[in-house]
Amino acid sequence: MSVAPLGATTPPQPRKHLILEAPSKAEFFADTFTATGADIRRRLPIINGAAVEVDPGQEADLRKQAAAMGYRVYEDRKVTVPEGEEPGPEVDLNGGTWALDAGTRTMGARELWDKNITGKGVAVAVIDTGVAPHKDLAGRIVAFKDFTAANRADAYDDHGHGTHVSGTVAGDGKASKGWLKGMAPEANIVGVKVLDGGGSGEFSDVIAGIQWAVDNRQTYNIRVINLSLGAAIEESYKDDPVVHAIDAAAAAGVLPVVAAGNSGPFPETIGTPANAPDALTVAALDDRGTPWTWDDRMALFSSRGNTAIDGLKKPDVAAPGVAIMAARANSEGYTQMSGTSMAAPMVAGAAALLFQAHPEATPAQVKDAFMGSADSLWGYSEKAQGKGSVRVPDALAKLES
Repeated sequence: MSVAPLGATTPPQPRKHLILEAPSKAEFFADTFTATGADIRRRLPIINGAAVEVDPGQEADLRKQAAAMGYRVYEDRKVTVPEGEEPGPEVDLNGGTWALDAGTRTMGARELWDKNITGKGVAVAVIDTGVAPHKDLAGRIVAFKDFTAANRADAYDDHGHGTHVSGTVAGDGKASKGWLKGMAPEANIVGVKVLDGGGSGEFSDVIAGIQWAVDNRQTYNIRVINLSLGAAIEESYKDDPVVHAIDAAAAAGVLPVVAAGNSGPFPETIGTPANAPDALTVAALDDRGTPWTWDDRMALFSSRGNTAIDGLKKPDVAAPGVAIMAARANSEGYTQMSGTSMAAPMVAGAAALLFQAHPEATPAQVKDAFMGSADSLWGYSEKAQGKGSVRVPDALAKLES
């Protein structure tokens, strides 16, 4: 039998990270919970709550106090970039056909560019792993906020995912002599870093990022937020604090565009916050590297609906998300990635085009324009593709009808 040495103590257990949310019309009282031993990590007014940490032995008291006040208590769960989305090496652009170029043609973006609808003046907040300076984004990263432990003021991306997403939204192709342009090549990018160098963070980080984008929407003209991240659904959307933040953003005039997830082709694999009713949830299709649509097919990895627990009809639409070539972090080159994380910014950039053309449009109107004009892919159900593939000229015409 082993005996602990004299003086040995049991190591302390890690503190629990929780999210508290007050009833919708009640004031959030932080002092009530600090009295139970909780520390307020971050206030989250967009959901009328806060992120707290508490010793495991005090959690029961906190939950009892919360229940007495009608507050909700949630686990502050881990959120990550979708599975399989690690940036690859820099790619030699000599020869070949790259899907970002084909994707903008598949979606008809160039028809709007020819009318000087390029996203100019509209900002998309990329809530992700950050954004690194890149030639394709020069002068258009107009703000940066870091919610990770590093808390840096300068724009950076120690993972690479967010930079690729940003290039897909708004790269102007200067590093490829104008070839590899994003969907809205004159839009601005607001980098909101909520995921660390390993591509992970917590729900409260994402909520704080959404809140910051909403709070600063008028300063930078943020009309769209892109969330190419997620976690498995473990509760109803009615009991999900990130969903509550997503829906609050939409109510404030900012369109949330969210990646469906990479857990297909199995049913009910849509993640959170892609299950938010007011989110524009995007599945990934494979455009086969061609500008025409007759050969398009849904990507096998793209998560399918309906949503777990609630059975909501998701995804909403589909966009190219296979072999997308866009900006590579910490270089002046490009890297190729596949995933619904690549499809979502194609649609976020498309939304920036529509908001430039019609600044008075609401998020619901733009979402309805995309869904109401989407081109259904033959042989796939709505559980795979939503209403179908986004065509930007058709969405613009729908918005104007």
